[in-house]
Amino acid sequence: MGGTSTRPAVARIVAAAGVVLAAGALAGCADVRSPEALTIAVTATSAEPRPSLAAVEDLVADHAAASLLPGDGMVRLVVQGDPEVHEVDLTPMRGDDVEADFARIDEKVAENLAVLEDDLAGAAAATDGNDVLGVLDRALEATPEGGRVILMGSGLSTVDPVDLTKAGAWIQDPEAFAATVDAANLPDAAGKHVTFAGLGYAVPAGPQRTAGPASRDALTALWGALCEASGAASCDFVDGQPAASAPAATNVVPIVELDQLETACIGGATIDGNVSFGGDSAELTPAGVAAIAPIAQSLKTCTAGQVVHGVGHAAEVPGSDDGVELSLARCEAVFAELRRAGVPEEVLGDCVGLGSREGQIVDNTPDGVFDEALAKLNRVVELTVEQG
Repeated sequence: MGGTSTRPAVARIVAAAGVVLAAGALAGCADVRSPEALTIAVTATSAEPRPSLAAVEDLVADHAAASLLPGDGMVRLVVQGDPEVHEVDLTPMRGDDVEADFARIDEKVAENLAVLEDDLAGAAAATDGNDVLGVLDRALEATPEGGRVILMGSGLSTVDPVDLTKAGAWIQDPEAFAATVDAANLPDAAGKHVTFAGLGYAVPAGPQRTAGPASRDALTALWGALCEASGAASCDFVDGQPAASAPAATNVVPIVELDQLETACIGGATIDGNVSFGGDSAELTPAGVAAIAPIAQSLKTCTAGQVVHGVGHAAEVPGSDDGVELSLARCEAVFAELRRAGVPEEVLGDCVGLGSREGQIVDNTPDGVFDEALAKLNRVVELTVEQG
């Protein structure tokens, strides 16, 4: 492993709606095409950040700006447990007509986006659990063929048939778990496009841990496989952290376990810096040593050929360096404790420090302001065990 992020590139999408001019356009015979339908679906549970357009604002703005006729910029909003499909019209209007002044279109779209942002901020799951597949199903039903569904949420589903609290080592082989879901229980996405945003992000400092890069990769693979099995025309992923504000929901959501090394020799685990390291320290606390003990016990029983790799992270502190040395020292401290606990040297692989500029768990300086609660989530060491 080198000093760069090992996360795979995710698909970036740009709204494709617009005007298509036929050969006879100069003669006044323009063949125009309105943007395809757009639906935003949110699980909006108590375990997830409050829904926000933060990660998909450009995509939604492009949809609105491509409006050719009144109502073209309509966006449907589906919320977990809410039987009503809400609508917000983002079409930039001037009176009864679509705004044609390019200098004012962005201004009017921004005003309409603020209305949609307010509606998202008030969204709250009306049923318990995190029902990702159920919300996706309803959103697809509300979207005509050729349209797009943007599914915003952590993807940490806790409702059958995708209950990750009972899925075993789904991080180890997400595609294999996806294959166990009966096709009869999947929504019909034929002819429609699906975009996932916010996978892996939980409420900062909440009981549900935010997924690290390895777990987010597994979630991407899992939902990508289920999306393809549903027959979608395309399945895309928008990376990036949602807004970190507290959710409006109060529903009960089970915890999805993200540390699987205690039960499997291939998987991942996170050494929580909140209890393992001080703010500017690579010295393991007694709580950190205790957290490593069961991982070491598991590694000692693994069969030959399996190797554990470590990636250290650091919080971004304004005015400080990039934290690479600190994050590497934290990784090395964890490896030193694994050695002390009896893990064979041949099981220990590479140690990498990504610092605070690359592969962060969350952005701990939103709007340029340091947030200690978010910074704690970045003081971690991620361990990944794989076949050597």
